[in-house]
Amino acid sequence: MAARAKAGVAAKISAVDESYRRAPAPIEQQQDAVYAYERSRAEILDEKVWKARIRSERSAAYWFAASKWGMVGLIFGMVLGGMGMYIASNAAIPMAQDAMTRAAAINGALANDAQERADFSLPE
Repeated sequence: MAARAKAGVAAKISAVDESYRRAPAPIEQQQDAVYAYERSRAEILDEKVWKARIRSERSAAYWFAASKWGMVGLIFGMVLGGMGMYIASNAAIPMAQDAMTRAAAINGALANDAQERADFSLPE
């Protein structure tokens, strides 16, 4: 393609090589550096927020698990303790009844013996 210059001389225009890249101007280099810094800063901030969120979720999960197992352990302990007390009381009731029967028999015998002594020692 030929283009006409002002003097009427034809100027040749060639196609641009795609692999050629002109050197960026200093202001463009500075803008690129600022953009890269801001992008990396934003990425670092996003990464920090993400890590904080993960830590928060992890600690919440730990607290949930600890409280869940704590409550399960508390309930399990109450059930086992109640069963143990029930078994112990069932085992102790006959012994207590036997002891109370023996005590009542002993008290009755002592009272009867005292009454017999009192009756024997009374003058008639």
